[in-house]
Amino acid sequence: MNSSLRILFIVVLLGLLVVLRMFAADWFYDPLDAFFKGQYQGQPLPEIATAKLLAVMALRFWITAAITVGVIHLWFNNRSKTRLSFLVLAVAFVLFFTAFWVLIALKQPPLEGLFYIRRFLIQPLILILLIPAFYYEMSNSNAAG
Repeated sequence: MNSSLRILFIVVLLGLLVVLRMFAADWFYDPLDAFFKGQYQGQPLPEIATAKLLAVMALRFWITAAITVGVIHLWFNNRSKTRLSFLVLAVAFVLFFTAFWVLIALKQPPLEGLFYIRRFLIQPLILILLIPAFYYEMSNSNAAG
């Protein structure tokens, strides 16, 4: 695939991340969104349909993860980086989703922890971390060789 077509596909995938973020409130169940936008300090959590929220968080994570893997694959055109990206995302999902589930199950969870773990599940933060990490790895392998 030529580089201009790859760049176009990367831009489209990044645009999908923007669209996902813009319409997330309309498309996905998330009572915590409005809660964290308000004055939530010292407030109890809103009523939550736990199973529905967990399913939606998992769906949002994997939609973002699929786009992330696509961007990494197109950007670096390297199967090992694509596989490593998927592995990092899978491990992150298990860790963050489990932590989110435990915090939701608590009657009075630490709100900052819940806020940041939720962010890691729904935002493409891993993409933002992986791209510079792969460039750093490439620059070190080029300098050594």
